Formats: sequence, C-alpha cells, structure tokens
Amino acid sequence: MDLRHMIHTIKSQNEAAEVALEVAVENENALGLYTSCGFEIRNANDYYDMVLTAEKVQST
Repeated sequence: MDLRHMIHTIKSQNEAAEVALEVAVENENALGLYTSCGFEIRNANDYYDMVLTAEKVQST
C-alpha cells in the first residue's frame, strides 16, 4: 500500500482525521514526496543538530 492510498483510506473512514509527519528539514526527497501527496509544511524545527563542546561535557 502506498502513501497516497493510506491517506485516502484514513480520510474515507474519517473526514476530520489529520495525518501529521515529522521529517528532517534537510531530507529533500521526503519533503518532495510528502508535499506531492498534499502535505504542507506548518513549521520547521532544526532540533536534530547538537553541538557538543568540551566546556559542556565538563559541566555535566
């Protein structure tokens, strides 16, 4: 079953249903697929990046 079929099945069972996804902002292929299926970007958070410095390591 492909993504479009799954979305159609969910919506046909409940018109008020919402489907939400979380995807890494740098994953252009996934973003392209999801937008082609009707998803919209509502917000973008870049919280997957973490900089760990020696100062932070010593203070924990």
